[in-house]
Amino acid sequence: MSTGWVVVADSAQARILEYDKEKLEPVEEFDHPASRERGRDLIGNRPNQNQHNMEKTRKGEEHQNLRDDESKKFAKQLSTYLAKAHSQNRFRRLVLVADPRFLGMLRHELASPVAACVATSIDKNAVRMKPQELTALVAKG
Repeated sequence: MSTGWVVVADSAQARILEYDKEKLEPVEEFDHPASRERGRDLIGNRPNQNQHNMEKTRKGEEHQNLRDDESKKFAKQLSTYLAKAHSQNRFRRLVLVADPRFLGMLRHELASPVAACVATSIDKNAVRMKPQELTALVAKG
């Protein structure tokens, strides 16, 4: 079993890195393009939904809520992966690094055994950081 994993994520992409002796190695990468879509593009031409750009809501929902729904789906996808990896004893400790909004969604979706492994949470959007920068960030956090 490795010593720990670092999950670096935002609402549209994530990287899982294994850390051991101040070195980060990639484990898995995730991409969720729907979270990047503009709210009106998520609506599309589906039945019972507004069809015009000028309309703000779909049955009372604002476009931001549609993006949040996609972010929650992505958080659920990540938490499912982490739960499976935890059941396979692939990590002992977990460090979460995500923008504050997505960090809350991800923490909410984590299963209890996985949440118990979270050693540190860092509320920073660090998805585009280089491995050396991430190592320094995790060491500080």
